Amino acid sequence: MDVDRRQFLKSMGFAGLAGASRHRPLWAMTAAEEQSTRPITVLVTGTAERSGFIHGVHAANPAVSLLRADLVLDFLRHLKNVIESGRAARVIGMVDDACGALIIDSVRTSGAKLQWLGQHAVDAGRSRHRVLGGALADSCAIRFGEQLDACGGNFNLTGQRLGGDTPLQLAADLREGKHEGDWTAALGFALTAPGAAVPRFRPAAPLMGHFVSFLLET
Repeated sequence: MDVDRRQFLKSMGFAGLAGASRHRPLWAMTAAEEQSTRPITVLVTGTAERSGFIHGVHAANPAVSLLRADLVLDFLRHLKNVIESGRAARVIGMVDDACGALIIDSVRTSGAKLQWLGQHAVDAGRSRHRVLGGALADSCAIRFGEQLDACGGNFNLTGQRLGGDTPLQLAADLREGKHEGDWTAALGFALTAPGAAVPRFRPAAPLMGHFVSFLLET
């Protein structure tokens, strides 16, 4: 299932992102504030879990809770409890597009603030990334783009700021050199520690398919 066909960003992203700029930037907190006030839950599905995404998350913050996402009721109940607990928290993830649709729909009805929503399509020799975010996600998108370029593969990244006039557009084509990094690990790090300098990660096994990434606050 292609999230473009579901008009994923248009129909699900805007409600959760509205009003994000009225809140203090999450990455303006000190590390101590962040760890004490916003515990992190990480959602992944099978293919994403086997990628470097979790490695990148743990490199940024080893004290996270891991929750495997799927389409069964037990997962949805658990997610609902996390989002509607009334405690300040963050939920980040990289999942397949089917789980992504359910997760973002849960966010829309919960009142949680969706700060980042990304689509990622990967096939042989190329990755394509579309990101929607508020003002708070700008630095995260730029850091991610820097790492995509540093990884050495062919890519296209479009970042659209909600309410902004100038989208971020970065691309590299026709490169034949070997991959020198792992964009999934870079993404995990960037979402866990927005605004922080992302380290270079070792190349990982090729990832293929369509995925959704997100960062939300409760």
